[in-house]
Amino acid sequence: SVSCVVSSEHSRAPDGVIHCAFLDTVGMEDGSGSSPMTTTISTIAVQSGSTRIVIALLQSREWLELRVVEMIPELTLLGATLAEATAMLSAHEQVLLKIHSKQSPVEELLRQADQLIASQHTRAEVYTAMAESLSLAWQDINTLLHKRKEILELNVKYHSDAAVCLERTRALELACSGAPLPVEVSELRDLLTRLSDVKRSMLETLMASLQDGRALLDTLRLLASEGSLDSRPGQTKASTESAISQVEHWLEDLHDRRRTLEVSWQSRKTQLEQCLALALLTTDLRLLEEIYADRLESLGRNCPELGDSVASAELLLHEHQKLLPEAKELQEQGLKILRATEQLAATGHFAGEEAIAQAYQLLHTSTEYQDSLERREHNLRDAMAFFGNARTTLARLEQLDKELSGASETQLSRLQESVADVCGPVLQQGYTILEDVPGAKGVKTVVDELENFKLKLSLRCSTILEENLKVTQSLNNFLEKQNQLYSWLVNTMEAFIQGHQDMGSVLAVAKDFLQ
Repeated sequence: SVSCVVSSEHSRAPDGVIHCAFLDTVGMEDGSGSSPMTTTISTIAVQSGSTRIVIALLQSREWLELRVVEMIPELTLLGATLAEATAMLSAHEQVLLKIHSKQSPVEELLRQADQLIASQHTRAEVYTAMAESLSLAWQDINTLLHKRKEILELNVKYHSDAAVCLERTRALELACSGAPLPVEVSELRDLLTRLSDVKRSMLETLMASLQDGRALLDTLRLLASEGSLDSRPGQTKASTESAISQVEHWLEDLHDRRRTLEVSWQSRKTQLEQCLALALLTTDLRLLEEIYADRLESLGRNCPELGDSVASAELLLHEHQKLLPEAKELQEQGLKILRATEQLAATGHFAGEEAIAQAYQLLHTSTEYQDSLERREHNLRDAMAFFGNARTTLARLEQLDKELSGASETQLSRLQESVADVCGPVLQQGYTILEDVPGAKGVKTVVDELENFKLKLSLRCSTILEENLKVTQSLNNFLEKQNQLYSWLVNTMEAFIQGHQDMGSVLAVAKDFLQ
């Protein structure tokens, strides 16, 4: 009797045999009593270039099986480069086209097996089962060939994305190279933006490459766990594991390159950020320097102007005090720049020391401006006090001028001393201001007015004293001459009287005495 067992569509026979028809017939042994010999009934070979696939119909005692006995390149052999992977995929597609262009070889295989089956007097149902089984096996072989195509397509896609990733990696390496750094803020910002964009682009292609690699790994691992129709299961497993190791090595290389680039990118980014921070600080510093230069020039131009009265000096002081809040704000900005520069220098920036020196120079300019403002305020307050005292002094001098008329000599001397006492302090105050601010025209005008008034009063006092002295001298001269005349008259009269005491004793002598 002859029996037949047909496996289900999704079952697997030992050693990866797929869809085999089991025949209960008398088989052949190798004569040693060992396992049955396997006889090749027929083979199909398809070749395109270096790609070759050989499929055989084998008999092993109680079954017939359809196996892949040769596949070059192996099912899991991968191209190490994009060119290799593309060439392998193209060759494999040519093989598939040749296979699909032919009729199914199952009928031919069955015809070649007819003689064997006829010699064993196999029943018709066994023949039918074998035909169905071989047809399913042929479908699985086609599936295997398409699996090879899928692996090669994943291989090509990985290398394609990896090539783009490598190109963008080189672009990032170039962006991270030690090219001379610009000093302009806009150029530094553009470089930072470009650096981030290039890295983002590289990471996008890296993620695509890693996803391709993981998809290829998943396919290879699934294939390793399921087995195949290859008649060399041990070799297939080894080649699959080698391919898995190869893909893992590719992915590790991508990760290593990414880690190395991350260090370079971070270093370049830090360098650019430091340069940008320094450029921004330098821009702020230059702006403050220009503001200080303008303020100092304006202050120097207005410094000699102290007004010509209390009201004008007070108005100038009021306007001057409006500058103080801005000066304080500018000083705080300068201190912020200095602190930020010191922090930047602490990071090891190559231009840190020079930047600190410039920041301290700015702070020195700020201090100079503050001192100038304080000195200007002090001068204005002194000018206000001077103009107030000068006004009081001039009023006092006018009063003294009125008192000169009809003053006695003693009063004139006292008034002359009063003029000196009244003018002395305020003139000293004015000269002190002029010594600090030589160009203060208003102060000089008032000082000159005081000096002129003082001189005028002094001259008047001197003139009056001289006139009084002349009158006194004239009076003294007159009195002296009067006294001389009086003495002469007295002496003459006394001498005459003494010389004419004898009136004579005769008329003639008496007449002469009378005459």
